Amino acid sequence: MDGISPGMSRYCDLGAISDPAHPDLKSLPEAGKTRLGLQFEFLGPASEYLLPGKYKFEILVAASNREPVAYFVEIHLTGLWSEDEKEMFKNGFTVTVRKG
Repeated sequence: MDGISPGMSRYCDLGAISDPAHPDLKSLPEAGKTRLGLQFEFLGPASEYLLPGKYKFEILVAASNREPVAYFVEIHLTGLWSEDEKEMFKNGFTVTVRKG
């Protein structure tokens, strides 16, 4: 993309983990467990949720002044929820990123 210089970082949201007590989530399968809401470039008619499990995404990062670079993002979502961030990172999910 224009405007992203080499060495500068940008953040993007792959998804959001939701508190299973949220009223909009109670009607989804596996009530009482966390799920990963995927974030899309465009807004579709409905949200896409991934239930607890292990997932692997291949992401290509590119800019107008660089060749694309592939990364693999592996997410293990246990289904457990905690308001405590440290506890959530310890028991709720893990994320591993490696260059492709």
